[in-house]
Amino acid sequence: MSQARSHGKRNDKITLAVLNIESQTATLWEAYQINEKLEQRITLVGRWTCSSCNRNATHDDSRLTDVGGLTGLVDESAGESEPHDISKIAEERVTSPSDESPGTYSSHASPGDESSGTDSSHKELGLIPKVVRVEVKAMAFGVLEAPVDDPIVRRKDLTGLHLTCTTVKFAQLDYEPLTIPKEQPDGKIYIDGLYGKIFSTLQQIANFTYTCHNVKDGAWGSVVDGKWTGMIKEIHEGTADIAIAPLSITQLRSTVSDFLFGLAASGFRIVVKRPANEDYMWTVYTKQFESDVWGIIILVSASIVLCLHCVSRWSSEVHISLPDSVFIVTGIIFGQGTTQRMRTTAERTVLLTGLLLQVVALGFYTSNLVSALTVGPPMPPLNDLQDVYNHPSLTFGFLKGSSLTDRLNSPNPLYQAISKRMKDEDYVLSPEEGMERVLEGNYAFMEWEFFYNLNYANECGAFLLPASYFPDYTSFALTKGSPLVPVMNAIVMDILSVGLIRKWLQELKADNDCGNRETSAIELKTVLTPFLLLSVSILLSAGILMIEVYLNAKKPLRNEE
Repeated sequence: MSQARSHGKRNDKITLAVLNIESQTATLWEAYQINEKLEQRITLVGRWTCSSCNRNATHDDSRLTDVGGLTGLVDESAGESEPHDISKIAEERVTSPSDESPGTYSSHASPGDESSGTDSSHKELGLIPKVVRVEVKAMAFGVLEAPVDDPIVRRKDLTGLHLTCTTVKFAQLDYEPLTIPKEQPDGKIYIDGLYGKIFSTLQQIANFTYTCHNVKDGAWGSVVDGKWTGMIKEIHEGTADIAIAPLSITQLRSTVSDFLFGLAASGFRIVVKRPANEDYMWTVYTKQFESDVWGIIILVSASIVLCLHCVSRWSSEVHISLPDSVFIVTGIIFGQGTTQRMRTTAERTVLLTGLLLQVVALGFYTSNLVSALTVGPPMPPLNDLQDVYNHPSLTFGFLKGSSLTDRLNSPNPLYQAISKRMKDEDYVLSPEEGMERVLEGNYAFMEWEFFYNLNYANECGAFLLPASYFPDYTSFALTKGSPLVPVMNAIVMDILSVGLIRKWLQELKADNDCGNRETSAIELKTVLTPFLLLSVSILLSAGILMIEVYLNAKKPLRNEE
């Protein structure tokens, strides 16, 4: 058997036919993605056998190997052996081949039998993969037995192919725990994290090497002023072969790059600050009732004051002045009662009405106040992006250069209005910066829910709005039309099917215990308002006292005159 050395580009497939003239047979070999500097690797995939050759000669079967349903010659000593009679094998796989016309195919699946020979050269030539789909074609001058599937699909060994990869690293934070670029002593970048583990698994199985770098502009990949940015730009321009990051698989990105099978699925949700009592310093003791309820309480109290004044004036010997009526009713509402003696039934009825108002109002008020001081105030009336847009004090933003830039650039009127309103300072350069602005208040940050749950599930100072947007898959991006896509997709399917990604996710997930928060001491901001009211009341009392002293001092002088 003659040997040849061949190499080609990554997207080349070379099929070699090695002809043995003495035995009138030819073996078919595939060479794919072979680099001239690497070890020569070829795979036996089929053979052609002359149907009119001498079938009476004998051949040493120990020199044959039945691989994947094909019996291929692996040792050629024509003078010592006879050609193998392949017609019998063809008859087993083609029903009555003599009855079929030349060129008729008969399909079968490769059974993947083990080698029957013991020659050491058998191992050197390798075995046909069991996944190879083989067909037999009866021709006019022989029988051809060869694979018909795509060799790229079944290929997993890239024979040391070197790839250039790009990833994203923020100035303040890696995209933990999904991608964690780590610079090695030799200057190379190693990618850790969930997606780093997936990429390392691909690298080990597919047998390739790589050199990674951080994307220059720190962006993921979106269209800005008609040009691509970030990792998608480098993939599109050929600066990198693969982007290692949880890139959203969008229709626009797919026009300039290809993606592997989705590794994680999630949508985008809006994060806002969870209200706290400290945020309501001036209203922490008045927000228990809506304004209309407070209006009704004040109106009923004023009515009781007038009723008490009128009843004492018309049905009692002791007249209660209007200021005294206000003081009595106020004391009743605050649960202090009164020392004023009620002599008539009408006065007692008015007093009982005030006590009933005090029981009802104080019961509802204290229950809501205790709950608010314990678990915090209720959530704001926000549900979706429309509510955020309509809120006068909220600023909407997201990660600069992410896929949301392209998604919001759509015919949807709401998205157009939001894009038009947004300014450069509304974008953030990292998820950490976005969360810091959320916790500061008055900022609504749209983030990928999958990432948020992994990193900020225990951040009880923020909460997610119910509405979810732009559900999609994320995966690695490769150059458009790259032959590596089917090769790596086959490995990704194996990784998904054995549950490796699910196992790695379970190791990363954090429990959200915000529902079981412990009580904490009340801060000064929470009680500052009543203390200020008490101080104002003391100053007001002192002022009134000074006025009364001054007026009383004037009375003796007037009496002497």
